[in-house]
Amino acid sequence: YFLKALLILASLPGCELISTEEVLNLIFESWFEGGMIWNEYAVNLLTTFGEKASFKDQFILKASSSLRNDIHCEPPLDHAVLELTCQAWSKRAMRLLRITKLDNLDNLGLGSAELWDSASLSTERDFSEYFFLCLMYLLHSFNSAEQRKELISNANESRIFVHILTSIAKSENPILESFNHRTERNHQLLDILGGRAGTGETLLEQTCIDGIVLLSTFMNDQARKKTKS
Repeated sequence: YFLKALLILASLPGCELISTEEVLNLIFESWFEGGMIWNEYAVNLLTTFGEKASFKDQFILKASSSLRNDIHCEPPLDHAVLELTCQAWSKRAMRLLRITKLDNLDNLGLGSAELWDSASLSTERDFSEYFFLCLMYLLHSFNSAEQRKELISNANESRIFVHILTSIAKSENPILESFNHRTERNHQLLDILGGRAGTGETLLEQTCIDGIVLLSTFMNDQARKKTKS
């Protein structure tokens, strides 16, 4: 209720008790928590202050940086806690997407092929599962496969798609030890993007090409390692 009261106070015309920076922090805190206060008070206040030069841009940058930083944090070891963490992250990401024109995984921290590649190198924490669950919960927040596909498309679609699938395939998560479980994860991602028919022949063809290139690079790296040893 204290946060709600401060947001109402900040929205009063001519209020000088709360600085612009403090208003920004209040809106950010409300965005992070979500719920009624965000929907009914903070969003309206953001619209009002958004008329001021760069204010909304500052908020977007702050929220986007928070999401990207969260992605780079170590995921919980307990899988139930991991699920809750990923759900919370996806809800924050969706709140940001709904009020901005951001439509790229890069702005959320998941659009880097290098990020997905690095996930498979981790031995102590399963970043592959962490990234995958964050992405899947986010994609489930959209109403249509077209909207989900658009988010992926704006992140170099086929290339990032291949690196996500590769990250899952290399995962050392006990849940994904079997071939069937890894395949199921890949099917889940394909299905939520519209399945084989929804993704289209162009994406599938380019995915195969990118997959061959990535596999070739992997095999060459392995050959070099054997030569050195």
